[in-house]
Amino acid sequence: STARYLAGIVGRMTKPAGEPDPDLLLRPKELADALGGDETTVRRWCRTIGLPCERLRSGHRRFRLGAVRAWYRDGGPKETGNE
Repeated sequence: STARYLAGIVGRMTKPAGEPDPDLLLRPKELADALGGDETTVRRWCRTIGLPCERLRSGHRRFRLGAVRAWYRDGGPKETGNE
């Protein structure tokens, strides 16, 4: 399931020193690579299951590591119906 998949990956995203950097901003491709998936899937998860992302003025998405981890810790995927 998506929830189990994210649990294993999000928990492993840490700085080289071993401490998570909650302010780290990831591009969709970087998050997708960390999750072992595709950036199109990451974008779809923003729309469909509420994966938190920030929008730059240009409209591009960025994912704050701390927000992604908190989202998962607080229950993770929730259907939003925005397919």
